[in-house]
Amino acid sequence: MRLPFYRLKKTERKNINIDKIRKQAVAASKQSLRFHFPVIHDMVKLTDFLKNIDPEHTFVAHCHENLERLELKNIPLLEKLTFLIGPEGDFSEKEIQFLSDSNIKAVSLGNQRLRTETAGIFVAAWNYFNMMKG
Repeated sequence: MRLPFYRLKKTERKNINIDKIRKQAVAASKQSLRFHFPVIHDMVKLTDFLKNIDPEHTFVAHCHENLERLELKNIPLLEKLTFLIGPEGDFSEKEIQFLSDSNIKAVSLGNQRLRTETAGIFVAAWNYFNMMKG
């Protein structure tokens, strides 16, 4: 699992303590007896982040109801998936258009609005559950 951080228009914290987050991830992994630790990446611009991903396996979860989004249940089960989760206040419409132009598909996480942290946990749990059931 990779946890990248990227800058967006509505990003509240322009700087984050990556070392602290890495230590927390290792501690949480050890506590839950996981053998694989998540890779925590430094904060980058969204354009730089997109250079290192496969758009075919990448999805953006946003709350813009007027835009077409796939349902989560229709996402193919793949070993490597990338989900982009926006900041508090969601992605801007310009960012959504940029992602769409970059062939990133939009996905809905359901009718409820989730905090950024909760959305990330929700997607990770959804992926883990679906990989376990095959």
